[in-house]
Amino acid sequence: HLVFIQPRKSTKFIKDDSTGGDCSSIGNWDNATKTCILTTDVNETIQIDDDNITLDGNNHTLTGTNTGSGVYLYQKTGISIKNLDVKNFTTGINIFYSSNNIAINNVYGILSQFSSNGVLTNNTMNSNTYNFGVIGTQDSHFSTNTIDTSNTVDGKPIYYIKNAIGVVYDNSLNIGAFYCINCENVTIKNLTFEKNVHGIYFWNTNDSKIENVNVTSNSIGLHLFFSDNNILANNNMTLNKISGIYLNSSNNNQIYNNNFIDNKTQAFVYSSTSNIFDNGYPDGGNYWSDYTGVDEFSGSNQNQPGSDGIGDTPYTFSGDQDRYPFMEEKGWLEKTLSEKAADLAKELIYQPYLWGGKGWDYNQGLFVSADTVKTGYNFYNASIKSVDFGAGVDCSGLIMWAYDRSFDPNKPRFDNFVKAEGADEQYRYNTATITESELKPGDVMFFDNVPKDGFIDHVAMYVGETDGYDVVSAADPARGIVPDLKDNLKQLSGFVAFKQVVSTSPPSILVSAHSPVDLTVTDPDGFTITSTTTISSDLEYLRQIPGVLYYSEVEKETDGKPIDQVYSYITKTGDYLINVIPEPDALPTDTFSLSFTANMATTTILAENIPISNIPTQPYTIRSSEGKFEKIIPAKIKIKPETLNLSSKGVSTVFLQIEPGFGASVKDIDTATIRLAQARPIKTFFERKKVINSPRTKKKHKEQKDDKYKGGKDNEALTLVAKFRVRDLVDISIGKEVELTLTGSLFDGTKVEGSDTVRVIHKHKHHEHE
Repeated sequence: HLVFIQPRKSTKFIKDDSTGGDCSSIGNWDNATKTCILTTDVNETIQIDDDNITLDGNNHTLTGTNTGSGVYLYQKTGISIKNLDVKNFTTGINIFYSSNNIAINNVYGILSQFSSNGVLTNNTMNSNTYNFGVIGTQDSHFSTNTIDTSNTVDGKPIYYIKNAIGVVYDNSLNIGAFYCINCENVTIKNLTFEKNVHGIYFWNTNDSKIENVNVTSNSIGLHLFFSDNNILANNNMTLNKISGIYLNSSNNNQIYNNNFIDNKTQAFVYSSTSNIFDNGYPDGGNYWSDYTGVDEFSGSNQNQPGSDGIGDTPYTFSGDQDRYPFMEEKGWLEKTLSEKAADLAKELIYQPYLWGGKGWDYNQGLFVSADTVKTGYNFYNASIKSVDFGAGVDCSGLIMWAYDRSFDPNKPRFDNFVKAEGADEQYRYNTATITESELKPGDVMFFDNVPKDGFIDHVAMYVGETDGYDVVSAADPARGIVPDLKDNLKQLSGFVAFKQVVSTSPPSILVSAHSPVDLTVTDPDGFTITSTTTISSDLEYLRQIPGVLYYSEVEKETDGKPIDQVYSYITKTGDYLINVIPEPDALPTDTFSLSFTANMATTTILAENIPISNIPTQPYTIRSSEGKFEKIIPAKIKIKPETLNLSSKGVSTVFLQIEPGFGASVKDIDTATIRLAQARPIKTFFERKKVINSPRTKKKHKEQKDDKYKGGKDNEALTLVAKFRVRDLVDISIGKEVELTLTGSLFDGTKVEGSDTVRVIHKHKHHEHE
């Protein structure tokens, strides 16, 4: 039985009788042909109650009130509807459980429900809630209908395809609605379907693909009925009134990398098995606009540290689930690094400004999530020489965190994208100048505020137009991290430049001290940086000689102490002198290690697990020449006699010692390589001698100030004794203080050098030079 609720009391019923039912009130009834020919426009539903009737609209209009059906026929056969303009109904022509019907030259929506042998030709359907649809539960409801491309929806042809094999349907065909009946291996791609009962309908269609398709404001976006082994990927299902996708009695389909946005029901699976709503990890599943999960972990089981853009818990819906739901629309598409950084920066708006905060968790050894930045993390506060806890970042920290978190949260900064720690350093080395017209999300703005001294003291990130702002700035401790406008900021007197964040070359030199020691490093030009070398700034804690040397303590050593690092982006020719200073709480038995890395490629070990008590008084030395770096082991030498007479036929004796902190012994020296003023020794041997005091040379090395762990001067050390004929020495100047340097190499090729000053005379010119 059928219960039909009329949309309005005055519905017109067309019947096979002498007057055609209500036909005589709206037109002329031709009893011989069973045709009702309209003679006027009609403002109500027309229901056809008998078989083999023709409704000829005679180019008149049937207008409704945005509900119900314009023309309705239920369980009828042989009906023909033509030349009728149907407007403002939910469904223009509703064919329900009917067969052998024809609709020709009509305007407005047509819905065929559980009907067979229908013929649709030259029907135009525009601006309906649902322009067109065919609904059924058995093959005859689909395969027996004839619907050709002369039928259009919103100006686009309907493709009602039967028995197609291996055909591709794409945007070159401008399709308005698509049905595939009993098809195999077809592809539908790069098309948009909207305002139909179904965007795309598969009936008994297998091994096919739907990709890069937009289905919007339909009743059901994608409907698969008795259809197996299909792939649906990279599609957008949006604002569909019943469901974004509906699988009915369809198995082994794979649905992944699709956007399901604001559909009444995102997905519905009924009487179907073995469908997969993802493509495994890390390709992931789909984006669901109503997913409420969080993303704190990664990995195929979502139990590894660090987010990955995929929710940590599945998205479930009626009949199935998506194991790897994406957190963002099109999350499977790789955004540019700068876009990712801009997205992260926006997450920190109205969060605190943390002086010295870079978003790197000292204990976990990673760049933390945005949520953790908001709630707080552990960082090494160099200003108090201790681990601290706080929420937020500072201005350069916003740039470093956003980029390095996006690039790889588990990599420390020197292995990451933004290596430069402060705003001025980022300006010099981690960015490239661009024009305002070239700005893209993730680019930055630099400022030289107070005082205007050519030193960059602030940086902010351009993030693109976003809800009334386009810049995120970690402004200062009082205001925190705030949204701002590029057009306002560029008017400030301190504004310097727009720049793009680029991957800088790694530091040319990197000295790393593994605790518990601090560093003092002097470059070949005499610039010296220590752990207390600071630049006054209210916005950042800066230890640097701008453009020359930088001091950093960000990462954690295994003993809990920070790794002290001194680095530079420029290479100079000459000696880099490196002293280590024990921290106040260091014990004599504590150990330290020291390394020198060139261009983040070649690392030279200067000290490894050396006790604090063996910190040498002489500096560790790296010699730079023509882009090459070599380790030099300083030796303490004493030359006897202290007055050298070049006219003498005597012997000069050199006593050489190597401090234990350099990790070598005098017995490691290849004595065949020893030279003093180009002379070879005539004799070498080893003996224990008193410890030689630090050398007194013209070249003043920075010495260890605190010798509380040193032995007394009466202690003995293994000493290499080398004897030279005075007459073998060449190119020696005469004077009261002449520096002589002894050179040699260890058996492994490492160079050894030591210097001492002596008085040099010539017996014939002795008095003159004195």
